Amino acid sequence: MIWILDDLETHGPIMTRVIKDICASTSEIYNTNPSDIFNLYDILKKFYDVVDKDDLVLIPWAVKADIYLDTLVYNIADKAQIFCSAGNDNSSVLNYSPTRLPNVRVVGCLNKSLKPTQVTNYGRDDMYWVVGTSYDIDQATHSGSSISAAVCVALAHKHKDLNQAIYDYNLSCKL
Repeated sequence: MIWILDDLETHGPIMTRVIKDICASTSEIYNTNPSDIFNLYDILKKFYDVVDKDDLVLIPWAVKADIYLDTLVYNIADKAQIFCSAGNDNSSVLNYSPTRLPNVRVVGCLNKSLKPTQVTNYGRDDMYWVVGTSYDIDQATHSGSSISAAVCVALAHKHKDLNQAIYDYNLSCKL
């Protein structure tokens, strides 16, 4: 199962569509609002009981570093693989939760020249870098590290060798 921790109305459906386009798999949105940190704590506590060891989890957002949020996500990451969007303000992922955690996979955004976008966050040597610009869905173009993270989790679901899958995907997007 691929879980998406995101809203049901705007951002979450875009992530669902990217995943479906890449791996033809369905995903489930677990409704979250990262701007309401206290509600987010409660949601993550409940989500811990829902997620299984074989699940993949996409967190297409990051918030200012928060130790309690980190603890909750760290515990979930002990049960399932978590893929996080690096964020888009050209700063270090180490300033944000959950991207600063060692047991989550952080995904940064490349443009179609296979270079990091000007706004993508950075700061971990073990980051995945995936093309996430100019992704077309229903006549609208979407870009950013959340698109990159959605592509990455879909590739992880579909392929045993994630690094090779990312390499092939990035080359297929290259201008």
